[in-house]
Amino acid sequence: LVGGNKKANFARPYGADHFVDYRDENWADEVMKITDGHGADLIVDGNQGPDAIRNYDAIAPNGMVVYIGATAGSPAPDVPTGLVITKSFFVGGFNLPVLDAALGSLRDNEAAIEKIRSGAWKVPISETIQLEDVPELHARFERRELKGRVIINVGGDA
Repeated sequence: LVGGNKKANFARPYGADHFVDYRDENWADEVMKITDGHGADLIVDGNQGPDAIRNYDAIAPNGMVVYIGATAGSPAPDVPTGLVITKSFFVGGFNLPVLDAALGSLRDNEAAIEKIRSGAWKVPISETIQLEDVPELHARFERRELKGRVIINVGGDA
């Protein structure tokens, strides 16, 4: 898991074995060390931003870098096509509303719902807030201070 040190303890119960602080300039070297020089087979990047180029130093041959967000801002550096071919890795991304429209909603997927209900899939819910606290929640999101998911209580029992 590559993330800030503050989030490492939060992620541990969800199965993360290693933690690398992405703010460390040499985080890709640490990934290579942890993987005995192989690199990461999959990098899921929700940050994007100007440092996204470092993903390509940490990805394994035939690995995949998937962009799912841009919390660090846009635009990310251009994908270096020559390096993609030479190192043989894949780069992709998705936008959840587009994916949801094309494939159907996970909210309607009974198998996924049952895995969550039974505890087979752990959902990292970090807190429950009241509806009137959403502006502060949004500010914390922009400062990248959130961990896991937040339930917003819009009335009644959460």
